[in-house]
Order: sequence, then C-alpha cells, then structure tokens
Amino acid sequence: MLCKSEKCAWIHGRNVASGCGPAQPCPDYESISGRWYSDGISVGSTSGHLMLDTLEETRVDFLVGCSFSSTNEPLGGAGFGDSPESLPSQLGLAKFSYCLLSHSYDDSMKSTDLVLDFHNELEAQGLTYTPLVRAPTVHSSCLFYGFRYLNLREIIVGQTHVKIPDKLRVIGPDGNGGTIVDSSSPYTYMERSIYQSVTREFEKQMARYERAPDVGVLGPCFKLNPTEKLVSYPALALLFEGGAKMELMSVNYLLLADKSNTVCLSFVTDVVGSIGLNIKLSCGPSIILGNHLQQSTYMEFDLQKRRLGFLKRAC
Repeated sequence: MLCKSEKCAWIHGRNVASGCGPAQPCPDYESISGRWYSDGISVGSTSGHLMLDTLEETRVDFLVGCSFSSTNEPLGGAGFGDSPESLPSQLGLAKFSYCLLSHSYDDSMKSTDLVLDFHNELEAQGLTYTPLVRAPTVHSSCLFYGFRYLNLREIIVGQTHVKIPDKLRVIGPDGNGGTIVDSSSPYTYMERSIYQSVTREFEKQMARYERAPDVGVLGPCFKLNPTEKLVSYPALALLFEGGAKMELMSVNYLLLADKSNTVCLSFVTDVVGSIGLNIKLSCGPSIILGNHLQQSTYMEFDLQKRRLGFLKRAC
C-alpha cells in the first residue's frame, strides 16, 4: 500500500502524504494501549506493516495490519469503533451486537456469538436505546479517536442520583470528557470527582459492613459476614440521554476479591490506593464503560440510526 493512499491516511493522519515520494510505501504502524487490571495498569504495544487484502473474494482492498512485534497484546484483534478503518465501517455493517458472558467465577471456554448485520435484519425485542454521540473533529490526545461515545447523565446508587457535571458529561471542544464503551478494558474508569461521589454514596449504603483494605486498584472493599446467608447490596443503574436506563446486576460492579469474604467495587480512577500511585490523568473520557459492566447484557449498535440498544439478559 502506497504512502499517498487514502487508507494510509486513516492510520497516520491526512498530512502523511505531504512527506511521501511517488512510490513510497505506507509507513509501519505502532500502537500503545493501557488497561486497568486489579494489580495496576498494563501497558501494551504492537507495531507492524499495513497491507490490503481481499475477504472471501467480495471485499477488495480491505485494510489489515500484520504485526511483527507485540507486547502485552493478544495475537489478533478487530476494532469495532467509530472510524473508517474499523471492521464495521469497512464491511458496511448496518448493525452489530454481542452479549458478553461473565467468567468472574469460572474458567470455562463457553462463548457467545458476535452478530454482524449487513442488511438491517436484527430485530431484538425489548431494547432500550440511547444515541451514539458523534465526536468532534479535533486533533487532540484528549479525544479517544475511534471509540464510540455516549451521553451518560447520572449514576444511580440505591435511590440516590449522582449527576455527571456538564463539563464532564459532554465532549468539550478539545475532545475532553464524555463517556466511551470499551469492551477490551476489564474495569470501568471514572474521572476522580465522579468516582469519589459514587464510592462515597456506595460506602454510606454499605455502612453495616466492615471496611476491608483495597485490593490493588479495586476499592472500596468490604468484609462480608460468613454466617449471613443473604447479602444485600445497593442497586446500581446508569441513566443515559433519552431516559435509557441500564440496571446492573451485582456481578457487573462488585468482585469477590479472595476467599476471605471480601467484596470490592470494580470501578477505578486515576488515584490507585493500595499500590501507591497517584497519576492524575490530564484529559480524556470522563467515564470508560469496561467489559465487567457490560457482561450479561445484550448490546446492539445500530450504526444506521446511530444508537445503542441494550437489554439485561442471560447470554
């Protein structure tokens, strides 16, 4: 693939062609990513060549990357974000959907289907919809390019509504703020002030349980009574633009930390308690909805109507 091609600019930006010779190949790509895990942040990287391929004799000039070096990354991956190089964009999908299984307490190999809808044939019943937000066209490291943005208005803890301030709820002109969906991140990230408001309310409603030490990046944690047969947790729900409400199960936001009956809230922020880091993030999304929060939820991305539909169900 040549450096001056449109698809080379998808990866390297529209100005890449200005420094290219007539027959110069597209430069190699390099990608660096960071994900929250229970013991801290894992930084991964991959680099390789860009090439054009044909899929099943029908999709010609399909852009793929062939990595020659990877660290802390899977052997392969497909991007489903809001960018021209993503799999849905290149395939021209009308919709796609998935329903993530929870493997928090088992190591089974069971999986569910990823559904690719080319002709708008998905007709799932009972879904609640919220608009997908079109990110501004800005060249800023604050904007997480390619991710799908939503407008999350409130986080409801029990009966208490924690409102997201406007300056954090919407994407600013510099690309800062907003909420993204990221199925590759295990835990849900919240900007520090939002995290503090949510955890403070959660602690208040869990006052009958003794606090336990944080476990890595996870906290607050609580000691459960081993003789108590029925444990009652505060309910959590997310309220999106348009009134769409995602009611969560306890496995979406609580993790059993070990065999000592300790349960931890599975949200993280840029202050990492027990591992001694304070890494105030300068900008970026205010909230990243990770895959633990999405588990046991049918998620349908309607790309033609630019909306996300969801429904809590067994996958």
